Amino acid sequence: MIRPLSDDDYAKTIHFWASMVGYSMTRDEYQTSLSALMRQPPERHQVALCEDEIVGTLICIADNHAGWVRQLVVAPEYQDQGLEHALHEACVIS
Repeated sequence: MIRPLSDDDYAKTIHFWASMVGYSMTRDEYQTSLSALMRQPPERHQVALCEDEIVGTLICIADNHAGWVRQLVVAPEYQDQGLEHALHEACVIS
């Protein structure tokens, strides 16, 4: 299931990001980063869930008429199965 990221997802999202290989920010840095990004309209950020566990996130930024992907993270076991594209499409449609 893909849906907009909500305030209730903060802790799970930070845990998910911290569990990914290659992410080396501290939990405080993750929290600060996520809090700042959540000031954007919530539909710009998407979360992918499998059995209530986060398996992917997409953080989008928009400024005036331009938009871009700030961060796309998908758990290794869910990569290359179309989840990346589905997250992107959910962000674009919203």
